[in-house]
Amino acid sequence: MREDDRLEIQAASSETPAAAILQGLKISNYLSVASVDDDVLAIFGLVKTDILTGKGVPWALGTDHVVKHYREFAKQSKIVVNQMLEICPRLENYCWAGSSLSINWLKWLGFRFDDSIPMGANGELFHRFHLER
Repeated sequence: MREDDRLEIQAASSETPAAAILQGLKISNYLSVASVDDDVLAIFGLVKTDILTGKGVPWALGTDHVVKHYREFAKQSKIVVNQMLEICPRLENYCWAGSSLSINWLKWLGFRFDDSIPMGANGELFHRFHLER
């Protein structure tokens, strides 16, 4: 797992990275893996949270291979987000303010950001990000 993703999990909860992955796999309504050859780049998930409004919570956890295969990761990310929007036309989640790479990637995907707010056990800053079809 990328160091930034590990730090975000630590900032948001007391879960270990392995526990966060297992929980995400367990509760997600949609899952996808971005890969190149034998290199796993990221795991993506979507949790439907409100059927009436079409809201869902997207998540992604990357590996260090993202840097090596950034163009392919970006291409596959666009496809995954479009698939998520077909399932849930309103996507929103929170991103750790300490991860500028994740923030820039999410903005590139078209997500909008709110001002940061303190969250988690230690009051770390997180931005709500959102996108509508």
